Amino acid sequence: MFKYLARWFKFHWMLHKKHNKSMWKRESISASEIPIPWYTYGAIEFLSRINAKTIFEYGCGNSTLYWSKRCEWLYFVDHNLDWFKGIIEKCPSNVVGYLSEKLLKVTYVNSINIPGIMFDLIIIDGLERTRCAAMAIKYLTENGVILLDNVEWNADAKSILIEAGFTEIPFKGIGPINEYEWTTSVFVKNLKLWDI
Repeated sequence: MFKYLARWFKFHWMLHKKHNKSMWKRESISASEIPIPWYTYGAIEFLSRINAKTIFEYGCGNSTLYWSKRCEWLYFVDHNLDWFKGIIEKCPSNVVGYLSEKLLKVTYVNSINIPGIMFDLIIIDGLERTRCAAMAIKYLTENGVILLDNVEWNADAKSILIEAGFTEIPFKGIGPINEYEWTTSVFVKNLKLWDI
């Protein structure tokens, strides 16, 4: 009973302090209205220590705006023209976006090879997550990190990463906008990338 009450209080305190503006505005923003990724809060906090020079995102959003200030180059792909336009117009010059609207899904998955570089951080938070996970492994630097959001809905993508030798660091909890818990997982082979 006490564990339940403590968890209930903690959840509602977070909603009040950290989560309130994001919920009411239905946008992934911090309490000070700065764009943040739509991942669980634990994952956002943990990832704030990352030192990634190159990032690739499957799917774009406020995470693109957040990460663009923390890296040298960020590339992303998205399939929705209106969403793409709304994000790309807010991005600084170190961001390159690819639109795969009305193209084959294989184009979306393979868009990671267009820049011709390896990435320190690859974020899988869009379409075709299982196929994106398999492709991401090929374009990750030796000390790179893969983020997979909504792991509970993407068991096959998780399995591909685990079988490739990655260690999962799961962050289950609430995050921006939503009132329910989900899991954002970080997959690592080597912690040298982290400033911890």
